[in-house]
Amino acid sequence: MKKQVFSLILGLSLFGCSDVLAGSSESDYASYYKKAQKEYESGNKQSALDDLNKAINLNPNDANVYNDRGLLKDELGDKQGALDDLNKAISLNPAEASAYYNRGYIKDNLGDKQGALDDLNKAISLNPKLALAYFTRGYLKNDLRDKQGALDDFKKAAELYKKEGNTDSYNTTIKLIRKLSH
Repeated sequence: MKKQVFSLILGLSLFGCSDVLAGSSESDYASYYKKAQKEYESGNKQSALDDLNKAINLNPNDANVYNDRGLLKDELGDKQGALDDLNKAISLNPAEASAYYNRGYIKDNLGDKQGALDDLNKAISLNPKLALAYFTRGYLKNDLRDKQGALDDFKKAAELYKKEGNTDSYNTTIKLIRKLSH
């Protein structure tokens, strides 16, 4: 399964954090958060993790940072730590579709197919335009031998990718649909 791209989420998440803190700790928090993104983009994942830890120490109530740190921990091989962070992100902001999507991805990697399916369903219910969630759920349903469910999800993902103008993902999804249809 694919997962949300850390740097994209990190960059988008940062714009929503400015009203969380006041005073000098806000600039420190934002500084660590921005630095984590730059470190990640430079391939310095451990430094990025260190900076996300510092941001969390300054503001332990920002779900976005836990979501981002969870993705990074997953990339560093700490699946349980990733799951713990995504659980925390969801407890802080239960309306964030990407956190459910990411947790579903981790659960699938840990072998919890039903838990992954439940999280992907929740992500889609929160954001029915999340093409990647349909695409990923299609893969999961195919793994669970639900061919028709997989086809339906791939078709929905293709429709959304086309609307987004995401040609590469659209073409990949169409190829999967054709393969499953035969």
